[in-house]
Amino acid sequence: MLPREKLLFSGVASLSNDELLALFLRTGSAVQSVHELSHELIKHYPNLSQLARTTVEELCQIKGIGTAKACELLAAVELGKRISREQIQTQNITQPEQLADYMIPLVQHEQVEVLMCLPVNNRHQILSMHEISRGTINQTIAHPRDILQPCLIKQAYGFFIAHNHPSGNPEPSSADDKLTAKLKDAAELLEIKFLDHIIIGQNQNGKANYYSYQSQGKL
Repeated sequence: MLPREKLLFSGVASLSNDELLALFLRTGSAVQSVHELSHELIKHYPNLSQLARTTVEELCQIKGIGTAKACELLAAVELGKRISREQIQTQNITQPEQLADYMIPLVQHEQVEVLMCLPVNNRHQILSMHEISRGTINQTIAHPRDILQPCLIKQAYGFFIAHNHPSGNPEPSSADDKLTAKLKDAAELLEIKFLDHIIIGQNQNGKANYYSYQSQGKL
C-alpha cells in the first residue's frame, strides 16, 4: 500500500518515518524512486532529531536531494517545532517534565550551548521566549541582568531558564551551578519567582533527557 493510501485508510499516525518522508519528497530522482530516496535519508538520519539539526547544504550532499527538497524537509521540521510551542503555551507549566517537553525540540539539536529565558504569568503560562546567549560547544556566558530584563519588560510573575549540553550529558557544570545561584539571589531581590532551570542533554539512543534544578531541590 502506498503511503498516501495508507494515510487515507489508517490515519497519518500509521505511517513509518520513511513513509512520511516519501510523502514530503513526493518524487524521486532519475535513478531513484521516492521510496529509495526516503530510505537513503533514514540511513543518513536514523533518528529524526538528527534530521532536525542538519542544514540545507548537508541535505544537498545526499544524492537525489536538491535545494527545493532540502528546504521543504527543513520547513516541515520547523513547522513541527512551532506546533509543539503553540500547544504548550496554553498550558500551566507546573512540572519539570512539561518544561522539558517544550524545550527539547527547540534546543537539543543545537551544536553549541544556547540559554533561553521564559517569563510566565501567575498561572505559570509562558508569556514569551528569549534567547539570552549562544556560546561554544561546552559553555555559554550570561549575566543575571540579561536574563531578568525580559521578565521585567513582561512584568512577569516568574520565569524558567533552560539551556542545552551538546555533549549529551545534562549534569550541571560548576559554571551552571554558579549562574543558578547568582540568578536566584538576583530574582529574590526583584521579587520575581525563579521557578526552574533545566539542562537538556541527549542519550546514546538519540532520546533527549534533562536535569531540573527544581526537581533536585536546588531552587
